[in-house]
Amino acid sequence: MEQNSSVNYTSEIKLYDSNENIIAYYYELNPTGYVIVNADNNEMIEYSEYNNKYFSEKDAHYYYGGPLMYYKADGTRQFGSIIELQSQKEVAIEDITPLVRGSEADSLGSLNIDNFLIKTRAVSSDSISHSTARYSYNPDGRCGSVAGAIVLNYYD
Repeated sequence: MEQNSSVNYTSEIKLYDSNENIIAYYYELNPTGYVIVNADNNEMIEYSEYNNKYFSEKDAHYYYGGPLMYYKADGTRQFGSIIELQSQKEVAIEDITPLVRGSEADSLGSLNIDNFLIKTRAVSSDSISHSTARYSYNPDGRCGSVAGAIVLNYYD
């Protein structure tokens, strides 16, 4: 998407932080795809050319913790129950990682919303198309580099 270009959208969903403030907006694009923009400055946080299966209920109360961190208030369970949408596990609202708001990001110096921009790609099913590499190397408990190698190997 080019800067200052316009797109058509079919729906808008408000996304809240753990303090019940509107932190971002989710827009389902026409004919396909989505974009999430920061409520403070309309900068794009997350987008995809594919639809996002997690925002399927237009009237639900959604929470947003940043790229790929989606939550929803669950009216079928006890009051205050929040569901992490990717794992479908119940979490406490206090466990939702807060998204850095525009004014807070400015006070952090070099940190700005562009650092959070992520392009996602939807998976059409609940499984991936082929197996991943399995590495046993993790000598001192730093599994991040091993996870990164597995992801890079998968997309290669």
